[in-house]
Amino acid sequence: MFSSLLSACAAFIWFSSAHAQEVDYLDRIDRERLASGEIHLGLFLNGQRDGSFHLGWQLDGDDIHAFDRSMLASQEIYETMDVRLAANDLSPRSADIRFHAGLDIFEFDVDFEPNSVSNTITTTRPRGEDSTQTLSAPLPDGTLARVTAFILPAIMHLEVGESMRFDWYALLSHGVAQITLSAVERVEIETPAGPFTTTRIELRGGAPENDIFVDTESGDIVRIDVLGQDMSFLKLADD
Repeated sequence: MFSSLLSACAAFIWFSSAHAQEVDYLDRIDRERLASGEIHLGLFLNGQRDGSFHLGWQLDGDDIHAFDRSMLASQEIYETMDVRLAANDLSPRSADIRFHAGLDIFEFDVDFEPNSVSNTITTTRPRGEDSTQTLSAPLPDGTLARVTAFILPAIMHLEVGESMRFDWYALLSHGVAQITLSAVERVEIETPAGPFTTTRIELRGGAPENDIFVDTESGDIVRIDVLGQDMSFLKLADD
């Protein structure tokens, strides 16, 4: 009985170590997929279509130009974002965001230097006072922009049991967090575009946390769940 227990424990230890391998994202990037791509999903809130999420990226010289055009219609939230990343290692260079919430407009002008960031936020309120403030903060080595955490699963391959960790800088909240992306299981899902066999990737450490579902055949992201909210982004049927 005791030897059986030891064998079981040894098997568990081997299984855990074999299925919790940490990898370096730079070793896994598919440069062809990095050169041009997009994630275009419908936003569903409480089970109803309520907007869209359209994130794309394009190689532009030594930069990757990442751009986001998204909206949550029922709450009158609209966002446009343009981010410049270094093509060789995805380190952030600059970002510009225009965020509409009802009548108010928030503009973020972000500049990155090695190990630091400067974020100038301009607020326009038609029925209130306008304001401008500049925030700065140190950044750990290797910090990525938040948007990169959503691009990575679409430009690389993670086997179930593999994970990676890095620090991200969230532009809207001006905060740094340590993030993990972990491929945890193969799962069948349904979307308006039909069924998919996917790898579920857990994005943990930021706020909010997400589950990202990558189609095993195409490598495309076909669903993103926002944890703690009844909100999902789903691949839509072609028009």
